[in-house]
Amino acid sequence: MPFAPASPGSGAMIRQWRKRAGLNQCELAREIGVTPVAVTLMETRDNTPRRPTLARLIRALRLTHDEAVRLVVACALGVDDLLPVLSPAPLAGTAHAA
Repeated sequence: MPFAPASPGSGAMIRQWRKRAGLNQCELAREIGVTPVAVTLMETRDNTPRRPTLARLIRALRLTHDEAVRLVVACALGVDDLLPVLSPAPLAGTAHAA
């Protein structure tokens, strides 16, 4: 299953940023490698993207760093999931504090 339960607000953000990017749902779906139905479900907050899809979504929507952080938080991803989504490459030697 490619999606997890969504948090309130993530769908509205995705929809707003998709429209700002000038993409319809089919175009966004094609860019991030999901079906148009999956985009609809993300936008209606029935489902939120998992990390790999979220990373593609952030790039496709050309989100700023602050917008990307807002989306990641809205999707309720843990701190360990945050850095790989926002970093272009894995951070070598990074230790996560408990």
